[in-house]
Amino acid sequence: MVLHMSRPHRHPKTGVYYFRQKTPADLRSKFGKAEAVWSLKTKDPTEAKIRHSEAARRQALVWESLRALPAAIPHKQLVALSGVFYRELVDMLECEPGETKLWRTMLHKFEPARY
Repeated sequence: MVLHMSRPHRHPKTGVYYFRQKTPADLRSKFGKAEAVWSLKTKDPTEAKIRHSEAARRQALVWESLRALPAAIPHKQLVALSGVFYRELVDMLECEPGETKLWRTMLHKFEPARY
């Protein structure tokens, strides 16, 4: 059985090499395209082969990440992330807290949540 190996694709008009790889059938709906294509930004065939192998490795990581199921985030990590968000929000609002009307609206919306 002969296996088709991916190789750099040369554009017929410009001579620039491109990376092209078909999207696996199970990932077409998630990826949204039939193939992954981008320029290798070289006209040199030797350099194109090197860049193509790196591009194939990066694309394999994309396929792997799309196949991976979302993992549950541990409670400790959620608390840490909320702390990071809170500190960034406080830093942002420290110098310029915003208009009074905005804060009155926010208080009005969240008033029922207190009880």
